[in-house]
Amino acid sequence: MFKETLILAFGNVRRAKLRYTLTMCGIMIGTGAIVSMISYAVGMQSEISDTISSSGLLTTVYVLPRSSPMARMAPGGDDENALASDSAEVHITDAVLEKLSSIEEVRSVFPVLAFPAIVSLGAKKEFALVAGLPLSANEVLADRLDKGEVFSSETDSLLLASASLARRLEIDPDSLGPGIPVTITIVTLQKDVASSIFSFGTRAPLATKEFRFRLGGVLKEAFVSPHGRTDAYIPFEMTKVLAAQAVRDPGDILKNLSRQGGGYPGAEVHVSSMAHIGRVSEEIRSMGLLAMSVSDQLKRVRSTFVLLSAFLGAIGGAALLVGCLGIMNVMLMSVLERTREIGIMKSTGATRRNILGLFVTEAALVGVVGGLLGIVLGWVVAEATNHIMFAFVVRDEIPFRRLYEIPAWLMAGAVVLAIGVSIAAGLYPARRAARMDPAVALRYE
Repeated sequence: MFKETLILAFGNVRRAKLRYTLTMCGIMIGTGAIVSMISYAVGMQSEISDTISSSGLLTTVYVLPRSSPMARMAPGGDDENALASDSAEVHITDAVLEKLSSIEEVRSVFPVLAFPAIVSLGAKKEFALVAGLPLSANEVLADRLDKGEVFSSETDSLLLASASLARRLEIDPDSLGPGIPVTITIVTLQKDVASSIFSFGTRAPLATKEFRFRLGGVLKEAFVSPHGRTDAYIPFEMTKVLAAQAVRDPGDILKNLSRQGGGYPGAEVHVSSMAHIGRVSEEIRSMGLLAMSVSDQLKRVRSTFVLLSAFLGAIGGAALLVGCLGIMNVMLMSVLERTREIGIMKSTGATRRNILGLFVTEAALVGVVGGLLGIVLGWVVAEATNHIMFAFVVRDEIPFRRLYEIPAWLMAGAVVLAIGVSIAAGLYPARRAARMDPAVALRYE
């Protein structure tokens, strides 16, 4: 019986090609809007998740003192009682780093110390945030290294540039040679800071100082941690020397005047497995420090993208609703035009269920075809938008990436939604046709 109903439905759709084609276009546009919008949310989420997962950052815990400006981002960082007492402040010192290393399942620990500088290669000069890493971090650093070598000693005058800094300095990672000279220029305080800063002259108490390094390699894309985006790495002992002289912000001048220091601004704790991140983070917090992990932030990102997907889907759903109204209008017109046909079918033995099934099948056909075409349209729109976006940033030499993703569940869901909406729109006209009195329908002109 279903086969006969399907054949009749196909025939009825073919008889009104133009009308049903326009109706299918409405469903296609609505489905395409949903697919293209949600595909970008899914694609960006996958891009972020894959980048973080491949970098090994999911097994990294960032440790901060409670007075850190980034404390509010960390779990427990909004505890006002913890922030209120200066006496409870725990600074990240070498002794604290040793204690962090003794935590079970911790693979390595190293402090975070960075300073702003100008990195020069020939005539090219670029601002960069330079950080230091100890030799114990070579294993982690090797995972982030694209081309080149890691540090051989704590006093090695080697600089590793991020992919971003390499592009800005026009460095080709494939043509790296030994001993390429680079210069790090920092801003330092003059010796007599107090007399300079409180004098009424126009001369600032600042000076510049240059340090010679050699380019050792290029890292993969830089990552943003709670301590900032790192553009280059040098050995940690060298960083201590440069950071002690570098002025990062006006607070450094005041600290120099008061001769106060509070250890390192942060530390990275690398855990053996992502499964132990929670327990290690709790132990760190019990020491009076704040612990942030990328996995915590990733959960927030995922929940944000879920809301974004729902919002974008709702926008596309508005277009699908217009298509739904189009189906209802076409089906009502079809019922009126085929009133005598319905009367003949009923008088020859067709039941209400047969008539209802026929019109619902016609609506479902519109949904199937419109939904499938909508997936194609969504892919075309997403691909075109992707190329247009990168056309605007091609001058920055950003590598082309496909930022959208159309997974199987999105395609299946889009088709099911299109069919469901079409059937829902066709139910009222179908029930109206099924309830017709055959005697009245046969007299209809």
